[in-house]
Amino acid sequence: MVIEKGKWLILEKEEDFLSRWDKNWKRWDHNAMTPPKFFPCAFKYCSSFDNHSCGDWFPVPLNEAKNNIEIELEKSILRLTEILNKVKTISV
Repeated sequence: MVIEKGKWLILEKEEDFLSRWDKNWKRWDHNAMTPPKFFPCAFKYCSSFDNHSCGDWFPVPLNEAKNNIEIELEKSILRLTEILNKVKTISV
């Protein structure tokens, strides 16, 4: 499974990597990436300073990506819960 949230990415299997890998351009989902040597693996996305260029996926420790994805998801859940509660209070 490809787990991607914000600028964090976890690839569980080689098939996940290959599903979006363009070997001619050496790009993963249109962004630069060095092919991983083992799975599962994790990356952090960094935008290019040049607006006309793609960004890069840099390898990071799996725990770093996992922790940051959890934080991002918890923030999203909290925000969606706040919206849901607000919608429920609106009188029709």
